[in-house]
Amino acid sequence: MDKNHIVDNKGQEAQVSLVRVTTIPRKTSSTPTSSSIPHTSSSSHTSSSSTTSSSGGRDLPQLTWDHLSLMGKVGTGRYGVSHHGQLTLDNGDVTEVVVKILHSGKDNTKEARVLHELAGTGGAPILYGVTTDPHAIVMQYCRGVTLSTILHHFRYQVHHRQEAYDATCVALAEFHGAGYSHLDLHAGNVIIDTSTSPYTCHLIDVGMSERIPPDDDWYEQTDWVALQDIQTRLHLHSPDDLGLF
Repeated sequence: MDKNHIVDNKGQEAQVSLVRVTTIPRKTSSTPTSSSIPHTSSSSHTSSSSTTSSSGGRDLPQLTWDHLSLMGKVGTGRYGVSHHGQLTLDNGDVTEVVVKILHSGKDNTKEARVLHELAGTGGAPILYGVTTDPHAIVMQYCRGVTLSTILHHFRYQVHHRQEAYDATCVALAEFHGAGYSHLDLHAGNVIIDTSTSPYTCHLIDVGMSERIPPDDDWYEQTDWVALQDIQTRLHLHSPDDLGLF
């Protein structure tokens, strides 16, 4: 059975457990440390045609379309469309990716730079690179189901929803610890991988994310309030009980 489609064979709701999220200190530098970057081979996140771009003051890996193939849409939003695709890496391996193209046709440097600096922190997709003609960002394909699916599908019992919510709390705390606020947090922008134990969370669609200014908790509180709305719809305990405020 696909573990991302779990059915509770017992037909009973499990007791809701509480999780207390500990605030993670923010990094003093926006540059990811080596410990925050997944251990991969040197070629795992670049294509065989990669170069760099210094647009905006920070290098971003450049990819060419001859190493990409698109297989279908995975989502359409207000600002752009995301495609499921495949990327050929330096070593000849082929990996699944998401290719995001803005409706305007312009480059999506801001979101690419946020992903580049997060380097997977908080479950953010890993950035493979950016393309031109047309402009696109190429990122990790995150497996799992959205919180929206868990919210609306009858097969997800309360203990599945609780574990998904707990994973989201942990991911958001890490996201903030990296110095960023998401600012567009809703159930459709959260992917839960239910094949892991405990569940793991990916926070996606980071195009509206902003750096958190020093001594200003408004940005973090905005995200936690959004998450509180999600937990209300999941019929779980209040974030006040979870130590989020």
